[in-house]
Amino acid sequence: MSNNKEMGVIAKNEKQITLFSHPDHHLTTKCIAVAKSSKAEVQVVDLAKTKLTGTAWKELAKMLDAKVEDLISKNHPVFLEKFDKDAVLDEEDAMKLLQNEPEILAYPIGVRGEKAIQAKNSTDMMKLHKPDSKDAKLP
Repeated sequence: MSNNKEMGVIAKNEKQITLFSHPDHHLTTKCIAVAKSSKAEVQVVDLAKTKLTGTAWKELAKMLDAKVEDLISKNHPVFLEKFDKDAVLDEEDAMKLLQNEPEILAYPIGVRGEKAIQAKNSTDMMKLHKPDSKDAKLP
């Protein structure tokens, strides 16, 4: 029996929402609350404490149908200390930057099963709720 899916480093569980976020991001607390309003188990990956590999950043970007560079807030002061806001980064540089300066992540990233979203506002986390969570109340 063969499995055509590639093995990734990001856990993909339909019964769990995993939130990748830096605690300093203004949406982190709200996104956690919305995720917990579902019936899924919630795992928070605190990027201030957990360093993701370049492979993990690349996989998250792929799940979002984005480039690794697209995950970076180019208006963040830490980014602007090193680069011009219009700088174009190659994938390797973007991965290293996110590994070493995770606070520049533009938006928290939520993952449930094979689906990933960038939470540009806290209610975006609702996209990871299953129909069985329709009774979930927003905080």
